[in-house]
Amino acid sequence: MEAAGYGPHVVRGAEETGEAGSEPTADAEHDANGDRGWADWLDGRPRRLKRGKHYTGDSKDIIRQARAAATQLGKTAVASRDSSGKYDYLWVQFVDGEVEPGRPCPVCGGTELDKIQKHFLRCKACGATLKAADDWEVTAGTFAPPVYVPTGEERGEVTEAPLKGEDFVEILGAQLLSADGRKIERPEVSEGFVVGLALQFLRPVDAAWPRVLFTVRGTETTIRDQLPQPLRPSTPQTIDIRLQVPAGLLVPADYVLDVVVNLYEDWGSGVSRLRVDGEEVLGFHVGGPSSREDPPRGSPLNWELAVREGDQGPYA
Repeated sequence: MEAAGYGPHVVRGAEETGEAGSEPTADAEHDANGDRGWADWLDGRPRRLKRGKHYTGDSKDIIRQARAAATQLGKTAVASRDSSGKYDYLWVQFVDGEVEPGRPCPVCGGTELDKIQKHFLRCKACGATLKAADDWEVTAGTFAPPVYVPTGEERGEVTEAPLKGEDFVEILGAQLLSADGRKIERPEVSEGFVVGLALQFLRPVDAAWPRVLFTVRGTETTIRDQLPQPLRPSTPQTIDIRLQVPAGLLVPADYVLDVVVNLYEDWGSGVSRLRVDGEEVLGFHVGGPSSREDPPRGSPLNWELAVREGDQGPYA
């Protein structure tokens, strides 16, 4: 299958580094001369692209091209930017797919996955190189999902429909507040502000771990953070969350706020089987002097919680 073409941003002789799924290092680099098509990247090796040498234009365009090409080739593209040194670099790697915690290999269904490094695994059965979905951290040498147990319906029993994440928690909404608690529409980059978020728990769950993502609209530039410790809602209740966003964390731009809540029936197992995705819970603009810089990395957000029993509306 032929992958998408290069478009206006030509990729030339990307430097191959390390084995598939390994941590890229400069020591392992060697030059692969000549123009190369995306299909040549199917060996799963990470490649380092240098701006001006291997590509021109915006690195985000290269990332989009790589992901589109990987999809056509039945692969998943993993990409990250490195601007810490004198030059701008882009790391790109094609892997066989992504896997979530508690799930088998998406290629063959194998249940034994060996850790390659922090966010990569390899299937023992088929040898597929897999990326940990949402960058969950692989901590064990071998990751084996639980043994499948047939449902009551498969055993001929009459059972109720399995519960979904939305049966446990509902994301009621979000709003912007000034530092002194006033509702605002447009925060300024020079001033800290608060994001108010309300979660309504409809039934008890052993643990719930909310995460927020601030994304510059129309880009992949994202700042993400999660509550330092999971919530433990033992009764139906509404939890108000106040996220303190310090001045200067977000550069002037249009933002989208997404919220993800991972649910744990047994917190001790460390496996989340249900989740609720709140896409574009809030859209807002941060005003101030124009800037071409991306938001800084890191997650210096302060989380404050208030619990209300039952359903009393979105906000206290």
